[in-house]
Amino acid sequence: MRHGRLLHIFVASLTLGAVALAPGAACAQPTPAQVADGRTHFNRGVALFDQGNHDGALIEFQRAWELSQRPSVLFNIAATCQALHRYADAIEAIERFLASRGATDVRQRRHAQRTLNELRGLVAFVRITTEPADATLTLDGHTQPANGELVIGPGTHRVEAARSGRNSAAAEFTIASGEHRDVRLTLTVAGVATPPPTVVIFDTGRGAPPPPPPPPPATIEVLNAPAGATLAIDDVVAPSPERPVEVRPGRHHLVASAPGVRPWRGEVLVRDATQHRLALSLAAESRALPPVWFWVAASTTGALLISTIATGAAALGTHADYAALPSGSPQIAPLADRGRAQALAADVLAVATVGLGAAAAVLFTRTEFRAGVSTARFVLAPLEGGAAASAWVRF
Repeated sequence: MRHGRLLHIFVASLTLGAVALAPGAACAQPTPAQVADGRTHFNRGVALFDQGNHDGALIEFQRAWELSQRPSVLFNIAATCQALHRYADAIEAIERFLASRGATDVRQRRHAQRTLNELRGLVAFVRITTEPADATLTLDGHTQPANGELVIGPGTHRVEAARSGRNSAAAEFTIASGEHRDVRLTLTVAGVATPPPTVVIFDTGRGAPPPPPPPPPATIEVLNAPAGATLAIDDVVAPSPERPVEVRPGRHHLVASAPGVRPWRGEVLVRDATQHRLALSLAAESRALPPVWFWVAASTTGALLISTIATGAAALGTHADYAALPSGSPQIAPLADRGRAQALAADVLAVATVGLGAAAAVLFTRTEFRAGVSTARFVLAPLEGGAAASAWVRF
């Protein structure tokens, strides 16, 4: 369900360290003893929440806030109120967090604002009017201010009004998220029959909250970028890869490059209103020769060696034939000429083989056989802390 997913967004949210006091806190900062006591209540609240005791967890978190005044506690108060379907209280806690001077991190505030926008879509509105106006009003057992509009969660609710010397009045109504109800309760004088309550739907434009702001844009943050690195998105160079770059959702072609390294190219899929990270691992650009030159020299050396052996063998064969001829044979001169030519060719091929072999040996020492490859890992920015069960916002 949507509100269940939002709860996990809360508890798997940002990791906050020591932060400043929220506006509206007492002027004097909490003492170390109060902070330590607040941390104790905070840890108890986490344990109770994990056990499913949300009412107890809320009490502990509220006590931790009273003692420490740390904005990080407000996040957990909001998460617990959401688990209790007290969306109005959850919204109030997040609004107090956004208003605090300690909540200065841009990404943390974006996360809080996005959660606030989604929570506002889960609530409904009821305007309760009592006659007389000074009656004590309770909604689902919790005392509420009378004669005003309240923010509540969807579902069935019971409202009661009481006043000394008057008959009490009560009503039940069912409301869906985004709807508005107008409940009118009349408390008659004691002994006079109480009229039935009036529950009406009024114009949704009256008192309706302003439309939520658009969701934050998708961003890409570059990690491990070397000095002078540039990131091109669809052939457009980003202004500064050191800071998150806003991009539209969809597929994009990225090129990461820097002086002295091999560039990385790839296609990524960007999700709407989501933070992404591009972790680069760019290999250094080598000045070594490519392997093709060594393999050409080596293969040519091998071919020359075979030719040298074949030519030398032919020269030896010719010499054997020459030696076998009787003195005065007319074939002596032609064989002698052919033998000298073959021997000369064998010598030339041998010299070429040695020279090219030496060149191949030199090329071997200056060849990069396994060139480094630049890589990158493109992932959704993980919420700090890991899984929801162990990722509560730190005290």
